[in-house]
Amino acid sequence: MLYQSIILIGLSGSGKSTVAKELAALMSWVHIDSDQEIKLQTGKDPAMIIKNDGENAFRDIEQKIILNFQFSQTIISIGGGAFQSEKIRKHLSSLGLIIFLDAPIGTLIERVISDKSQIRPLLGNNNDEIQSAFIEMNKRRRSNFIKADIQLFTFNQSPELLARSIFSAWLNVDSIEINQDQRTARFSSSSGVMLPTIRIMSENKQYPIWVGAGLLKEMISIINNIAMNSKVFIVMDENLDRLYAKKIDDLFAVSNISYNKYVMQPGESEKKLDNVNAAYNWLVHNNVERKDLLVTFGGGVVCDFGGFVAATILRGIKHLSIPTTLLAMTDAAIGGKTAVNLPESKNMIGAFKQPDGIIVDTNLLDTLPERETKEGMAEIIKHAIIFDKGLFNTLQSFELFQGNKINNNDLLLEIITTSIQLKSMIVSVDPLEKNIRKLLNFGHTVGHALESSSKYKMLLHGEAVSIGMIAASRISNDLGFLHDDDLLSIEKILIKYDLPIKISNIQASDIFKLMMYDKKIVDGQLQFILLNEIGHAFIENKVDDKVVSNAISGIISE
Repeated sequence: MLYQSIILIGLSGSGKSTVAKELAALMSWVHIDSDQEIKLQTGKDPAMIIKNDGENAFRDIEQKIILNFQFSQTIISIGGGAFQSEKIRKHLSSLGLIIFLDAPIGTLIERVISDKSQIRPLLGNNNDEIQSAFIEMNKRRRSNFIKADIQLFTFNQSPELLARSIFSAWLNVDSIEINQDQRTARFSSSSGVMLPTIRIMSENKQYPIWVGAGLLKEMISIINNIAMNSKVFIVMDENLDRLYAKKIDDLFAVSNISYNKYVMQPGESEKKLDNVNAAYNWLVHNNVERKDLLVTFGGGVVCDFGGFVAATILRGIKHLSIPTTLLAMTDAAIGGKTAVNLPESKNMIGAFKQPDGIIVDTNLLDTLPERETKEGMAEIIKHAIIFDKGLFNTLQSFELFQGNKINNNDLLLEIITTSIQLKSMIVSVDPLEKNIRKLLNFGHTVGHALESSSKYKMLLHGEAVSIGMIAASRISNDLGFLHDDDLLSIEKILIKYDLPIKISNIQASDIFKLMMYDKKIVDGQLQFILLNEIGHAFIENKVDDKVVSNAISGIISE
């Protein structure tokens, strides 16, 4: 069906009004802004109503006016607070397709602070007040924003490009699989529908990500939603099979769903073509069909390996990813990159395939060895370094670990969710890594070479990336892009989380040679992800070999 109106929602700074004007022009529809409509009907500016009469009085006026909207062929931009009303949500859902425009909180705060044209009484008067109020507002409102039909990220995208993306989604809305019964329930405050925390939009289809504690118990209902009446295949390694086989058996037993299980040896060295062939044979012998579902249950190796198998058998079957390590939750499971290794280098053979769903259950970290928990922090720190200084400051300011154990599960969940949001945002904008997604490779050029040099036996992936981030930061510093203080802060935060910043028993020449097998080489030239400052990364294609050699020498212990 084609909806008769399109409604844009989101926090201040998300670009609702700007994008709405572009979209209205593109579609030759009318644009209605709820705040402007309030001003037109009352003769008063919304900011002044809040300032003089209070927020509750404003909300009453706002709700009365919006509930009288009966527009068609209209683009409607709505104030973020209005969508918190169940009555307004239900009414708007009857009018049209609802789009949640999202962006990192740091980006939104920067936009609002730099925009002096609007008065926002709910956010305060100075930068510190705005930042605190914005963070709190995001926490309160996000659970309702995610009820929208579609979530789109505005980061690094022009209003014109966003308007075209929304128009395409509107034209192809049936392929987004919006179930009308679920849609009606979703906009209700009392609905028992389990909403995803984040959604990745790629090629006019959305892929949900659920993040929380204890979500494994929801696996069967999610499987039924993704692939009802289909065969289920699960890939895991021996360690996970030993820890979770009974729990998974019990979940399936009460559902009357049967499944086939493929158990592989643990370790990065198992991501090889011989094992892929064995998995293909297993699936074929169990009569796999294109409508069937493959579940990957494990860390990064299982995510990469099983995802590649799902992407290539029968040209692709459905895939549900359940990452069990911190690294996989924030990296391997998010974004649809699947791959296996060749002897020369890591992840040389791969395919892009977005999972049909991702379940991130932080309770699964309870059985994770300490070293693997801490290596997972490398990817979270990486996301903070390249995209989100606010997250970096949080990681600096709070103690997530006490001794060798996680001491703040609420903070961990918040940090994981933020990290996943950041990666999901980039994947949605650039699913095939043609542009901005390349920034996620910060630290990986040197890191992958370090892993290959030790045949994946000396360093865990996150540990190698940690050292690689130091090398990239030093290159940034040597070239005059990154300030000394920022370089020192990056070194300190990695040390704080017990991540290595140097390696021993290796030759700089060996690392440099292995780097030349990197997938990201363009015209024989290595691409490096470098930093202007913490929170801002960029791609550099021309780095002098001497600068690279100096950086590599700096990460090798005497």
